[in-house]
Amino acid sequence: MADQPSVKQKHLKKSFIPSGDERFFALKDHFSEQIKTIAGQPVVVAFSGGVDSTVLLHLLVSLRQEEGIETLSALHIHHGLSDNADSWAQHCRSLCDRWQVPLEVVRVTLEQSSDIEQQARDARYAVFEECLPKGGCLLMGHHQDDQAETVLFRLLRGSGLDGVAGMPALRELGDGVLLRPLLNVSRQAIENYAENHALVFIEDESNQDQRFRRNFLRHNLMPQIEAVWPGVASRLAQFSEDVSDANQLILEQTEKYAQVIIQAPPSCLWGNRTIVDLESLKQIDAAAARKVVRYWLASHQVKMPDRARLRCIFSDLIDAAQDAEPVIDINRFQLRRFSGKLVLLRQQAITQGKEFEWYWDRDRAIELPGSGGCLSFGEEGSILLPDGPLRVVFRSQIPTSLKVAVSGRKGRKSIKRWLQDYRVPPWVRDIVPFVFQGDELVALPGVFVTKSYACEPGLGKNLSWEPDF
Repeated sequence: MADQPSVKQKHLKKSFIPSGDERFFALKDHFSEQIKTIAGQPVVVAFSGGVDSTVLLHLLVSLRQEEGIETLSALHIHHGLSDNADSWAQHCRSLCDRWQVPLEVVRVTLEQSSDIEQQARDARYAVFEECLPKGGCLLMGHHQDDQAETVLFRLLRGSGLDGVAGMPALRELGDGVLLRPLLNVSRQAIENYAENHALVFIEDESNQDQRFRRNFLRHNLMPQIEAVWPGVASRLAQFSEDVSDANQLILEQTEKYAQVIIQAPPSCLWGNRTIVDLESLKQIDAAAARKVVRYWLASHQVKMPDRARLRCIFSDLIDAAQDAEPVIDINRFQLRRFSGKLVLLRQQAITQGKEFEWYWDRDRAIELPGSGGCLSFGEEGSILLPDGPLRVVFRSQIPTSLKVAVSGRKGRKSIKRWLQDYRVPPWVRDIVPFVFQGDELVALPGVFVTKSYACEPGLGKNLSWEPDF
């Protein structure tokens, strides 16, 4: 292992002359304008020790008093992928000590998989989100050339409009925000600043490894494009801004559709996620419908499906035969269609629980075994709960011959018929708890109460079940 971090100090022009209109302002003045909106917030710098984050941290240190930065700290992610990783962390500690900036070094463990780039990125952002204080702002040193590479990389990979919009300058992150104040500053300008201020920074040797797709693009493809079309980085970055503007208009239209198409679930048995009304979805054109479904999935933090998967959602699920009950797995979730609605459920192994006794007058709420969720009672309901323990059973433990009369409804029907009449979703029917006294059904929590145990609203108890899916 090397004793010292590898240090990169290029001999560049002393003046701040990146390209175009950037020559008319100083980097420090530009940066000062970018961070005015975060005055008074806790500021955390994602500090790798490379040239970009070193310049970023130096700018903040030089401006923290005049810009009202009261709390400034740095966060270094130790990936452990390089023999130099320990010395890089030490370099960051030394520099932060000198600049009087508290530093936290967080080690992450990665599997040696083929997509180590994505794995490392996911690990970093997980740490950023966890460590960012509430109301805080994480600053990252991405610049204009990074943005251009991101746009080109995603274009070549086949990303849609969301992808080629590039990296946003500002977005939510955990309980705070992420800000990229150097996003419209060129790499040349940043390196000039580092040279002019004699900043010492590290160079990750993996940045030269062209087996990584991003590095191949940066060191091989981009220089060739630049040789033929000078200034391509700034134009790609501008293109990303134009796409972002277009995306904003599309988002506003999508949100208008979503107000009608995306609805609250009809009951707690459907879970706590919104649902999509398929009849309303089919009233708009196909492109807009795809946008609404993506918008809905994003609202529940579902990783976006690719084009092929999105087509399957429509062809195999939404447009399936009316009597079908199709299911599509998407990342850690399941998409189901029921009663003209599109429903999103978390994938998990929910199994039917065993019958047990519930001393409701002692335990107001209990966690259910097997099926998950919580069974509880409250006051001012319409159920007369008998003294003593109740039996909690599940559908397979109820005799198929059992027929019951439900309060407010005519006739006696089997459990199967009542589940259909009350539109209890198929994925719920085997795991929803039934409450009995002896051999008599008292209620199906959240659905119905039998006539023998019903009373005037407000004079009895209320039973509810909150499923965990």
